[in-house]
Amino acid sequence: MTLSVPQIFAVFFNCDYKQLEVRVAAWLSEDPKLIAACKGDIHTVVNNRVFRFQIADLKQCADIKTVQEVTRKHIILAGAYDYYRNNPTKFPTVEDLIKFCIKYLRDECKKITFGVMYGREAFSLSQVLKCSERDAQKYIDLFFEEYSLLFNYLEGRKKLVLDQGWLETPFGRRRRFPYMTNEAEKRVLKQTINFEIQSAANDICLQSYINLSPAIREHGYGSVKFPVHDAIAGSLKIETVRPALELIRYHMEETFRPVDVDVKFEIDQSIGPSYGVQKDVEMYLKEIGYAA
Repeated sequence: MTLSVPQIFAVFFNCDYKQLEVRVAAWLSEDPKLIAACKGDIHTVVNNRVFRFQIADLKQCADIKTVQEVTRKHIILAGAYDYYRNNPTKFPTVEDLIKFCIKYLRDECKKITFGVMYGREAFSLSQVLKCSERDAQKYIDLFFEEYSLLFNYLEGRKKLVLDQGWLETPFGRRRRFPYMTNEAEKRVLKQTINFEIQSAANDICLQSYINLSPAIREHGYGSVKFPVHDAIAGSLKIETVRPALELIRYHMEETFRPVDVDVKFEIDQSIGPSYGVQKDVEMYLKEIGYAA
């Protein structure tokens, strides 16, 4: 089922901010290691630090049996090996299996990154990762050991809301927490961590949408339809796709650039016949025979 279909001779675009909330966290916390991670693939960089021991063991494997031994040693890899056992033909060489296991760890690391940013504790994280609570706490500790300024920032937000009862984002949005009781404190502190990062990320995307909508119409490129989470979607005339996407990239990536922290809010772009059915831009243009 598709949500929206563009006019004839038009394509639907979806431009999605890459790891927007992690980049916002890097900006707000001014954590130099997290800022550095934003210059590459964030989740790969974090994965290489949090799961460095598992990755090192995998890279030393010479055969499938050794990989199996590593998955027994590191329970976080159990799901990867189970997938291999059910689909052995997808991995003709041990190198293919090792690459898959490292990618699997990257996916698990994403759960850790977003989990700790929003206040997940060891028990909750262990349910998501299907590991022991002790291992989950170890992953949390490894994450914050690497990104200690992010930890200090999050703890500082908690202290601030306990002291004054409200928080305000860099864009001026304020949230009050007036009913602070002993029973509600834990829940409120989790909301505290959520608020500033999610609110700032939403404002960046919303302002891009506001700026982009008239710009697309004025150039006669098409129209912007709606924002979806950290993305903006709309339709473009086929002959304007390339200049239109350049304009979209400019507005989304340059709408807000922190002057004091070197964090760039980058986007991924895809197009297709309708919303939810999109591919790489050049791949889709080639597929439909439009090379102009």
